[in-house]
Amino acid sequence: MYLDTRNTAIVTLLVTAAVVSWFLSRAGTIVPPASELRGTAPLGYYLRNAVLLGTDDEGNIFYRVLAERVVEADESESLELSHVRVEYRDSADVRWQASAEQAQASRDTSILDLFGNVRLANDGAEGDTATVIETDRLRFDPDSFLATTDRPVTVSIGRGHIGATGMKAFLKDDRLELESQVHGRFEN
Repeated sequence: MYLDTRNTAIVTLLVTAAVVSWFLSRAGTIVPPASELRGTAPLGYYLRNAVLLGTDDEGNIFYRVLAERVVEADESESLELSHVRVEYRDSADVRWQASAEQAQASRDTSILDLFGNVRLANDGAEGDTATVIETDRLRFDPDSFLATTDRPVTVSIGRGHIGATGMKAFLKDDRLELESQVHGRFEN
């Protein structure tokens, strides 16, 4: 009987110690209301493997912006995109595609500032030579088919190469205006 009373006393003492330590640990915890918690972190969202669609006046899909990651923060009026590609739909009758490591876009993606290994390419229609424009930064307006930069560019047309500083590419018209320091080499 001595062992039963002793065991009961030890178990009672341990349970009491556990309950007291639990109450003491809760006494210092203050949980703020949910309304206060919402204001501590920036609001926004991120997407992985995103496809953003641009539409024409009739609501038809006009172009697609593909990105491995899109981040939008509440305090910013822009989107941050990584590993970006812009493709026109066949109905737009534009053969150009743009790609870059990074981009910053307005929330409606009407203007894209591409940077980091920017490439603007036209694989050409049947019988035409492919054209590739490379630069480190490019402003791209897919709605008006316009790509501009004031940075150095390299234009490759077939086996020929042209270097320049600054450029305007009118994609719908397949027209390119090089601004300054234009030099090139074409081989037969």
